[in-house]
Amino acid sequence: MDITIDRDESPAAFGIGAAIHTVCFPDEPAMSGDELAQRFAVAAAEGGATGLWLARSGAEVIGFGALRDLLGLEDALLLVMVNVLPDHRHAGTGRALHDQVVGTADGSGPGALVALVYERDAREIRFAEAAGYGVISTARRSDLDLRRFDPTPHMPVLERVIAEGIEFTTIRALQKRHADWFERFYTLCYELEEDIPFPFPQRPPTPETFRAAVVDADAARLDGFYIAVDHDRWIGLTELRTVPDDPTALHQELTGVRREARHRGIATALKVYALSLAKAQGFRTAQTWNDTSNAGIIAINDRLGFTGVAGTMEMTRPI
Repeated sequence: MDITIDRDESPAAFGIGAAIHTVCFPDEPAMSGDELAQRFAVAAAEGGATGLWLARSGAEVIGFGALRDLLGLEDALLLVMVNVLPDHRHAGTGRALHDQVVGTADGSGPGALVALVYERDAREIRFAEAAGYGVISTARRSDLDLRRFDPTPHMPVLERVIAEGIEFTTIRALQKRHADWFERFYTLCYELEEDIPFPFPQRPPTPETFRAAVVDADAARLDGFYIAVDHDRWIGLTELRTVPDDPTALHQELTGVRREARHRGIATALKVYALSLAKAQGFRTAQTWNDTSNAGIIAINDRLGFTGVAGTMEMTRPI
C-alpha cells in the first residue's frame, strides 16, 4: 500500500481530522472540525507549536497526526495525536505519522511529548510503549443518564446550602449584574484549577487565551456556567458544555469550590442544581472526566448516579 503524508492545516483538513478522531474514539464526545481548528488557533495565537498531517492511500484519507502546545503549563509540553481508521491499521501508517510529528517537534523547543491512550485499548498502549512513552496519570470517564436521574434524594443538600445564603446562578445572569464579570470568572476558574490533580505544574493562561478557549469556544454556553455566590463572592462553579453533533448530550467540565468554602456540600449542590435543570431542559445524557486520584469528586459523581465507562492514561516521553 502506497501511503503519502502531507501537512495540511486548511479548514477541510481539520474537518477530516475531526471526523477520523470521532470514528477512532467513539466513547468521546464527537468533535467538529471547527472545534479542532479552534484549539490549534488558540495555541498558535500564544506562539505555540502546532501542526496537522493527513495520511492518504491514493485519494483516500486514512489517518491524521497532530501536534499542539499544551498551554497553561510551567513545563513546555506538546500533545501528540495519531489516529488511523480501523480498516487501515497494521500497515505502518501510525508509525509513519508519529515519526513525522515527532520529527517536527524535535526543533520546536518543548522537552516532552504527551499522548492520551485508552486503558482498555491494548493496541494503543503497545504502540505508545514501543514509541517510548510511559504512564504518568490515569483519568476516568463517567456517564449519567439524565432520563433516569432522580434529584429527589439529593435535594436536602441543595436546600440546606441555599438556606445558608448561597445563591446559584449563571454567568449569563451575572453579566448583567457585574461589569467585572469576566475578571471574576477568570480568577475563579484558575483558583479552582490549581487544586485539580494534574501531573504537570500549571500556570494561569492569559485572559485572552482563557476567553478564546473557555468563554468563546463553540461548545461553551454562558447559561451553562453555574456559579455559587456567597454574599457577592463567587465561591464555586460547575460547567455543562454541549456535545457537537448530539443536541441531547452534555459534557460536565470543571466543578470546584474555593478552599475556604469547602466541606459544606456546595459542590454536590452545584451539580444537583445544574443537572436538574439539564434534565428539565430535555437533555438525555451527561458525561464527565476525572483524574482517578480526585477521590472527592468521583465520590460525588457516584452518589449522583454517574457510571464509569472508560479510562484513559496520560503518557509522556522526552523529545
